Amino acid sequence: MTATRITLETLSQRIEPGQAENLAAQLPKEVGIFLTDVDTVERFEWDEFIDQIVEKGNYSPRTSKQMLFTMRGS
Repeated sequence: MTATRITLETLSQRIEPGQAENLAAQLPKEVGIFLTDVDTVERFEWDEFIDQIVEKGNYSPRTSKQMLFTMRGS
């Protein structure tokens, strides 16, 4: 659940509050809550998105490559 929380919290920083609320409404409440605390919206590229998740989760470089591979759906 930690990776899910970190990913959704990071995503909530990248998308508009209305988009975050819309997405949260489509998820189970215990997961969607991670999208509801949007303070500021910051635009950043895909690689920066992954880098932020890796940093916040203190993941290894190998894990970050696996996450990138999984999230891109390759």
